[in-house]
Amino acid sequence: NKAIFEGDVINTPSMLCVEDYLDALDWADKFGIDGLVKKSKANLKVVEDWVAKTDWIEFLAHDSKVRSNTSVCLSVTHPKVAALDADAKSKFLKSIASDLSKKNIAHDINSYKDAPAGYRFWCGPTIEESDLKVALAELENVFNEKVKSL
Repeated sequence: NKAIFEGDVINTPSMLCVEDYLDALDWADKFGIDGLVKKSKANLKVVEDWVAKTDWIEFLAHDSKVRSNTSVCLSVTHPKVAALDADAKSKFLKSIASDLSKKNIAHDINSYKDAPAGYRFWCGPTIEESDLKVALAELENVFNEKVKSL
């Protein structure tokens, strides 16, 4: 995809920020590689527990052996959402992500541009489990409210 070289913005512009890189290095120094892996796995467990109790969402990667523990991708399986065409589904899910961003709860959680419509959470070691729990709870609240309008 050559669009990125013609001014198209990638999904996560923050990945280009030096400050993010410096923060990641600070985390690495604080926890060490084993601590970083442990923290990412704990964050994935938060999402796994939430997905297990939430009947309208599942992991994009059904096989846990190939599932990332840092960039965790989710698919919405609710029948009302599944019945939407691709554009309407994308618009609906993006509106929910926008609401979470406006509330300063979760930012840039839309799935990648070329991926199926859904959500993607960064669960790496720079994320606190408590923040992830808040984001998932609010995603559930906003989704449950908005899906009523479909």
